Order: sequence, then C-alpha cells, then structure tokens
Amino acid sequence: NLYRYIFLFLLLLISSCNTNTNKTNDINLKIKSFRMNQYSSNGEHLYSINSPESTFNQKAQIYKLDRTIIKFFQKDKITYIINADNSSLLNNKKILKLFGNVTITDNEDSKTIIKAEKFFWDINKSNFVLDGNVVLENKYIFLSSSKAFLNKEADLIEFFNPVKYKYSNIVNREIYNISSENAYYDLKNKTVIFKSNKERVKTKITY
Repeated sequence: NLYRYIFLFLLLLISSCNTNTNKTNDINLKIKSFRMNQYSSNGEHLYSINSPESTFNQKAQIYKLDRTIIKFFQKDKITYIINADNSSLLNNKKILKLFGNVTITDNEDSKTIIKAEKFFWDINKSNFVLDGNVVLENKYIFLSSSKAFLNKEADLIEFFNPVKYKYSNIVNREIYNISSENAYYDLKNKTVIFKSNKERVKTKITY
C-alpha cells in the first residue's frame, strides 16, 4: 500500500508539472501602442503597421492587433492608408490578415477608396488579396466584385468574376453600366480594362 501511494503521488506531481509548463508556453503578452516599421536597405521608409493595443501569443508567434492602421510610403510620402477593425500577424512567416471594415485609401486628390471584408498580405511579397464584397469607388466610378488581387509594384488591381461597373460623368451626366467576367484597374493611370474569355470582349475606359 505504501508503494502504491508513493506511485500515485509521483503521477500527480508529474501531471501538475506538465500542466504548468503548458500554461507558461501559452502566455499572452499585452502590448500597448504596437508599432512596426520597415525600411529599405538605403533607409527609405516602406511601410508602418500601428495598433493601439495588441496581444502576442509566444507559442504560436501570432500578434492579435486591435484597430489596425497600415501606411505605405514612397519617397517618404504616404501613398496608401489601410484601416481595419482588427488583424492578426503571423510573426515567423510575416503574413498579415485584416478583418472587418477594411478600407484602402490613396493620398491623391481623387481619393480612390477600396473596401473589403478581409485583406491578406504576405509581407515578403508585394501581392495582396481582398476578399468579400470588394468595392472600388471615387467620384467617377463604382466597381464591385467578390474578390480582388492587388499588385502593389504594378499598381494594378484584378477584380474576379462577376464584376459590376458603373461610370458617371458629372459634367455630361452620363452613366455607363457594364458587367464583365474580369476587370483590371490601373491605380497609376486611372484606367479600367474589361475582359471576358467566353465572349472574347475587351473594353477599355479611360478618364
């Protein structure tokens, strides 16, 4: 009986040690005023990620960020600003996922705004994926799709099937409505290209 009690005591001791170890590994660290800046090799500011409050899971290496703001720079000037309700950053793979009221706004006078439910970014690349009720609009156009792919280096957004497009000319009060399988929006040249593989149609509108 004595040996049996000693054996049970050792089992309880070992199990309690394992439980405490797991709890230690899963500790979440609270971080106030999260800031992450990235610079090029020659010191040029590329982007910044900011959040008023975040949680870092050490075991999973994931940051959970509250109201997230991302700013992209070119020659130390802000070119795009991204806002989202919250986000998660997988630290070891540099993958950022934004959720809730995602908006992308350029810093030009025309103020083109892109909205989506979700936004995925592989930070090591210049490609972005927008998912769920994707909308691009400014004072001239309104373009919507369920999913879009943004290539920041090429300043080109590809909207996937189905695509709905509306163009309004404020001066002449003309409105054009177009439905297409795919559409491409050139952020730099303000050009929209429509393509349809089945109908072999290609429409280009410049304003």
